[in-house]
Amino acid sequence: MDKHIVIPLNISQIQNDGLDFKDTNYHFPDYYKVLATVYLAIIDIFIIIGNVWVIFIILSKLRKSMYLLSSLVVSDLLTGITSIPLYLLWLHHVDLFISHPMCFGSLMTSLFLTSASILNIVAMTTERYIAICHPMFHKSFVKVNFRVILSVTIAGIWLTSFLISLFSFIFMKRDFLICSYYNVYNGQFLFWAIILGVFSPFCLLSVMYVKMFISVKKCFKREIVQRMSLTSSSSSQTRQKNIYKALRKMVSTLCLVLTCFVFCWFPFFITIVLRVVCKECELPTLAYEIILLLGLTNSFTNPIIYCLRHRSFRLSLRPGSYAEQERSNSHNFSD
Repeated sequence: MDKHIVIPLNISQIQNDGLDFKDTNYHFPDYYKVLATVYLAIIDIFIIIGNVWVIFIILSKLRKSMYLLSSLVVSDLLTGITSIPLYLLWLHHVDLFISHPMCFGSLMTSLFLTSASILNIVAMTTERYIAICHPMFHKSFVKVNFRVILSVTIAGIWLTSFLISLFSFIFMKRDFLICSYYNVYNGQFLFWAIILGVFSPFCLLSVMYVKMFISVKKCFKREIVQRMSLTSSSSSQTRQKNIYKALRKMVSTLCLVLTCFVFCWFPFFITIVLRVVCKECELPTLAYEIILLLGLTNSFTNPIIYCLRHRSFRLSLRPGSYAEQERSNSHNFSD
């Protein structure tokens, strides 16, 4: 970094692509430090305990349908172990992150885990979409070796996330004042990364969810027809009813996971895009940090969703529930 730094007096004098802060000290108010530290400390404890608990439940079952879920859980757990502690360290010791390795490492780690979460959600939704909307095609994969296919998919997710994080190093500035996405990364890189890597996939996922809900609705109509048919047996009606309930819960659970991710992270992504396309659209510094806190909260919401929507996870919270869990192993993933 140059020894002499000229701080621009107004935002119009800023020549680079990101958001530059006028105060090189960039100190937060004490009340924000206290509130953010307490909030993130509590959230982080629940993230680590909650996701470790989910991993334990998944490992005790080892069902193929939980492979992709386990990958998403690992990304949430790593967020609690790395991203949140690094943010707290940055919050109280901003000067430590003036160092290039410290700053670059923390930002690339955060990007790596966020990319992994997005790709895991995309993979989970795509797999369920194929299973519901194209069941025969899905069965052909299952017959080949579904476990191998899922394992390769998970490995591809993490490798792709690592390569994205590594590739982002090219677009990092070397003359930043404050270690943040807005200051360190090239603005055009952030813009296109969010458009192509976040907004576009989630538009595709929205289309998949609409088609899945339509397919589930058709399944429900077939169930009604079979109930009215005198030739259909009672066991057949019960089976169709169970299939419909399983499909409906499966789609709604995935939709809830996606909705929580959108609610927590999209404000952060939108502010980045706005800062690139509108140089005058500047929010207060604390507003950016509160929006980032909302994004970090996402890793806390997923274990709650699993507990609310999955019977096997709820059973694990009850004393002496191991026998009940063993009996529930015959249920589908969505149960």
